[in-house]
Amino acid sequence: MYVKQIMENTIDNNPAQAKREGWDIYDCFGSDSGPSQIQKNDDDTKFKTDLEAIKFVAKRATLANSNYHKQAILKVIEANPQEAVIILKSLLDDSIPYVH
Repeated sequence: MYVKQIMENTIDNNPAQAKREGWDIYDCFGSDSGPSQIQKNDDDTKFKTDLEAIKFVAKRATLANSNYHKQAILKVIEANPQEAVIILKSLLDDSIPYVH
């Protein structure tokens, strides 16, 4: 049952969670930063920048050990390997605020 619950709560099966948290995965074809990216939801005011949204997802994946956020990161990196560098930098850069 626990495994089933984890599998059901993925970015593909539950995109509303990401939207409630103020971020989502966007297709950005033609972008210098690659096609698939974690970005802030422009209709939400939780994050001021995309990097704040990325840091939020990365911190949830690492500090909170959230399978939902881990799966979102893996999905983005599979489609856009260069996003891995941006995600890692967001974790290491203390100048990017961590919005809880």
